[in-house]
Amino acid sequence: MMKKLLCIFAATLLLFSCATDDDNTTENLLTGTWRLTATLLDPGDGSGTFLPIDSDADLDFSADGVTVTSNVSFCTMSEVFSATYSASAGTIIIDECGALSPFTIFFEIQENELILSYPCIEACLYKYVKP
Repeated sequence: MMKKLLCIFAATLLLFSCATDDDNTTENLLTGTWRLTATLLDPGDGSGTFLPIDSDADLDFSADGVTVTSNVSFCTMSEVFSATYSASAGTIIIDECGALSPFTIFFEIQENELILSYPCIEACLYKYVKP
């Protein structure tokens, strides 16, 4: 009987000592430099596919979990090279993007690829990988 109680106690202890930390995992995957490798600009009929591009556009997600910088502007109408991000929300927020401020870009990591989704009428996605 004592062995059974000891086994149950050990199993319970193991079960409750394990924790998931998905946000931290996402943040750890996100931290660092990402290079733009493909774009998807849908013509409006859902037939868009990612097309590879030769680009030197980089995103750098800081380890502080707050700042993301780019070597190209986040905005088309003004030069903005820095923004804030939230790994848990999957967003990049640009505060100074003219009339569109604040401007939100959504992102997710799929199979070690960072996919950015801009707020377009039709799908416009940008795929980044770590160099």
